[in-house]
Amino acid sequence: MRELTDRGVVTCSNIACRCDAPTCPCDDATAPTRHQWHAAQWHTITEGASA
Repeated sequence: MRELTDRGVVTCSNIACRCDAPTCPCDDATAPTRHQWHAAQWHTITEGASA
């Protein structure tokens, strides 16, 4: 994971990462997009998690 503080987002740094969510753009065959979360959302999701 990589936080891009100037953009306020957290993005997956693995270009091969794919999920099975039907609305996620990571599985677009023509132009896959890395997973991305707003930084505030990401910090809420990971609150209490350990590395």
